[in-house]
Amino acid sequence: MKRRCKDFEIRFYEQIIQRNPKFIQALECLGEAYTRRGFYQEGLNIDRRLAALCPDNPMVRSEERRVGKECRSRWSPYH
Repeated sequence: MKRRCKDFEIRFYEQIIQRNPKFIQALECLGEAYTRRGFYQEGLNIDRRLAALCPDNPMVRSEERRVGKECRSRWSPYH
């Protein structure tokens, strides 16, 4: 059941962003949903989009670093 809810959540936010690609709150929620679901690369891509849209927001930068570390630790043979 949790998986279906998260899949619904991801699809929901993806549809919102298709209509309004600069909707910051929807991008934040989608990035969090991707990360919770284990889609670290997708979450990192969303965080990079947010960083481009909000370059002065320190929360975006710290989240990008956090997700980037998770992504590297799971996929890199060097971490």
